[in-house]
Order: sequence, then structure tokens, then C-alpha cells
Amino acid sequence: MLTAAAELLKNRRAQEEAPIPARTEGTTNVTLTPFEQNQKNVADATYAALVALGGRRLTDQSAVAYHDGTQIHLPSTPVRMTEAEGAKILAAAAKNLEMEHNFNRTFRFRPWDGANALQLALKKVFGTTGEGAATMTMFGPQPPEYIQVEVDVDVEIAVPWGKIDFPILNAQIYVGETYDKRFGNLFQLSVIAPKKHQAAIEGLFIAVEMELKQNSIYKGKAFVGVDKPQFLNPFKVDREKVVYADDVFTRLENSVWGPIRTADMQRAENLALNSKVVLHGPYGTGKTLALTITAQEAVREGWTFIQCHTGKDKLESVMQTAQLYAPCVVGIEDIDVLASAGDEKEVSKLLELFDGIGSKGSEIMVVMTSNQAAELHKGMLRAGRVDATIEIGALDEAGVERLIRVSIPDGKLDENIEWARVHKAMEGYEPAFIKETFVSAQRAAVVRTDSRQYLLTTEDFEAAALLLRPQHDLHGNAKTKPAEPTLDQLFRVTIADVVQNHRSARELNGQLVEVEQEG
Repeated sequence: MLTAAAELLKNRRAQEEAPIPARTEGTTNVTLTPFEQNQKNVADATYAALVALGGRRLTDQSAVAYHDGTQIHLPSTPVRMTEAEGAKILAAAAKNLEMEHNFNRTFRFRPWDGANALQLALKKVFGTTGEGAATMTMFGPQPPEYIQVEVDVDVEIAVPWGKIDFPILNAQIYVGETYDKRFGNLFQLSVIAPKKHQAAIEGLFIAVEMELKQNSIYKGKAFVGVDKPQFLNPFKVDREKVVYADDVFTRLENSVWGPIRTADMQRAENLALNSKVVLHGPYGTGKTLALTITAQEAVREGWTFIQCHTGKDKLESVMQTAQLYAPCVVGIEDIDVLASAGDEKEVSKLLELFDGIGSKGSEIMVVMTSNQAAELHKGMLRAGRVDATIEIGALDEAGVERLIRVSIPDGKLDENIEWARVHKAMEGYEPAFIKETFVSAQRAAVVRTDSRQYLLTTEDFEAAALLLRPQHDLHGNAKTKPAEPTLDQLFRVTIADVVQNHRSARELNGQLVEVEQEG
């Protein structure tokens, strides 16, 4: 079906060069200019392509049926039909074909994605997107609407919204959205046009559907949020300069990155692609970087990656969007904010979401980060809800060496560095703190040599680590949230509130005077 339509569209140029015969309108011969005839050939071929594309999906419920030959056949059973009765049926069918009908289609894609696909389809098929039409409201006519939609990193386009006049089909197209309980807001396209254009309109719906499947704004991309998604470029991070301890790297590879890369083989082995992984550890260990590398793997393999900022993005909407654009990885930062043991209502909603993700056949992988894994709700961590927990902590000796080698420019490292001593000086340091020592070591080396021709030595790294130790210790002891008030503190606050409630203030001779209230 699609091949035939594609061939018709492909051959439009050939038809533009076809001979230009005279045509007859009524009793008058009208000769078209070459330009007019070419335009007509293109329009006819395009219309025929849409009819070929959409006609096969239609089931004709009309009483009129066509057959080969030159005769009109009237039924003789169960009762013989007269010519007059047949004429009435033909007249009613002809009238119905000219009547305006409302054709609707809902697409399982987000509204802006659909608006962009419609614009692409109209341009490809007709060479025009139609004209935005004013909409009448109780406040008078509203001008045609276009909305700005982000389609890539720092790239926006204007897409039509609302009503579009489309003279080619003598139609009005309405671009909008509808709410679906399972998937949220979906793209809806309505076309009001004479019924005789039904096959072409069905072809237009198919063309939009094809654009959505082949050129979706969001599918296979990385972006943040879902209400107004912002695209990410995960490849800004140089993967070669991200270093973890060997055991951490192995676990990330086996639980997250590897399954994405080998998805086809995982499917062939009937292995689920809906795992849920918690990356936990202190600040600065590289949890967010692990999400970025996950986004790289996802985009490279044609998966969608959605980053969810806890407290800003509604997780339910994020998960609905993930279903629409699966296979998908959802990266949730600071999951402990949602899944702490304190808020039972929020945790209950979260657990229901997670149980839904775990359904058979779902291809939504969830990778979460947590700075306070000990505070996660017990129900969150049970087997089946979370498939793996990976602690990302301080680097081992090999990891410290790798991080220094990939971070320090070539020709700046002493060949005789004693890595065991360097690792001991940085013991317990997260990668973010280790990187801070590089700046200090390089600065000291420039001062020591009074030039840019220096080599960083074991002593340079030891001295830099020693200087950073007090800050690291303060950081480790800093509270990540206010301490819970003691009973005595709560009692004192309550008494203070009671006393305050029994006082009022009034102005006397320009001065504010507190007055005890009765009672």
C-alpha cells in the first residue's frame, strides 16, 4: 500500500513534464498555460497518491457499488428495485458526498510532536501547510495561532495550532489535543471536509502517522521534562574522562549500559528491558555523569532518554511519555526526595508507578540517583521493584591513576609518580574533590618552576590533597537537611506561638505599642 503511494509521489516531476492537452469545461475548450497544467498535474498526482494511501483502509457503507462495465445494476431481490428508486439512492449518495463531515484521528504522540508531523506531511505531500485561519470567539475573531516548539538543542520552529484553512481539499483542519487516561495529552487532528475527500483525508492521516514514526521530535532523543521538554546533548561529556572504580564500572556496564547496547539479543533471550537501578553515594562521586553516559548509550541505540528533576517534573507524566516513546530510559535525580520513609502517601503513589513499569513487555528502564539511600522507603527497595543498587563512592588506586592520566595534559606528568602515595593522600576523596587537587597541583607547579615547562610529581599531588583535606572533612560532616527538632524545642515554639497570639499592636503617637489582649 505504502509503496504504491510513494511511487505516485515520486513520479510527480515526470508528470510535470507531460504534454499539455486542451481540456473542455462544459462546451468551451480551455487551454491551460504550461505552468497551470504542471500545477494541475502535480495536484492530481498528489491527490491520487493520498487516495491510494488512504482508500484501502476505508470500508464503504454506501448502497452504491462500482463494477466493470457500462451498465447500472439495480437489485432484484428481495424486491425488484425500480429505476426511480435507484435514481433516489444515487441522488442521496451524490448529496452525501458533497456534505461536510468531521473526520477525527488521535495519535499516540505528544501534541507538539503531532503538530510538527502535520506540518512536515503537508509540505511533503502538497508543498504547502495551508493558511492559519482566524477563529471566532465570544470576544471576536482570534488570529491564526502558531506555537514555538523546540525540536533539538537550541533549535525552535513555529508549528500551526488551532484552525487551518486548506483549500486544496476544501477543508478546515483543526490541530489540537485530547486527554487520555493512560497516556495523558495526545495529538488530535480533525478535518471538516466534503465526504468525497474521505479517502484523501485518510491518506493525510496515514502520512502524518508515517512522519511521526520516522521523524518524531522526541523518539530516540534525550530531553529534560515533559510539559515543555528541553533537549539535551549528552555527548558534551567526554566519556573517556569519566572514571569509576573497576567494580562500579562493571556493575554499571552489566546493569545499565550493556542491556541498552545489546537490546536485540536481550529480547531474543526473553530478558526484560524494564530494570530499575538506584545509583547511590555521596555528592561528587559521578552519579549524574553516569546518567549522562546512560543518555549517550540510549541515543546511540535509538532509545529515548527522559531526565526527570524531582520536585519540578511530575513523575506520572514522565512515565506516561516514556510509554509513548519506548524503548526509553528515565533518569530520576534525587529519588530519595520522593521515596523517603516519611511521606507514606507519596511513596504509595511512587510504588504503584513502579509496579506498572514492571509489567511484562514494558521497555522502560529507570535509573535513579540518591545521596541518602539509607532514607529510602523499605518498600521501594524490595526485590522486584528495584533490580540493582550500585554504590558509587571513592576511587580505588587504579581509578585515581586513570582519572589523573585522562585529566592532566600530555607531557605534564612525571614518569616516576608513586601512585600508592598519591592514592593514600587522596583517600576517601570523591572524583569531584580529586579533580580539585589537579588545579592546585598545577598552580603550585607553575609557581615552583616559574614557567609552563613543569612536570607534576608525587609531592605535588600529595601537597594539593593535604591542602584540600579540611574542606573535604567539612563537606563530609555538613548536614544535607535540617535536623529534626527535639521535643523541648517543639514545646518552646508552641509556647511562643500561644503568647504571640495573645498580643496585638496599635500605633500611638507615631509609636508601635504592644497591648495585652483580654481572655
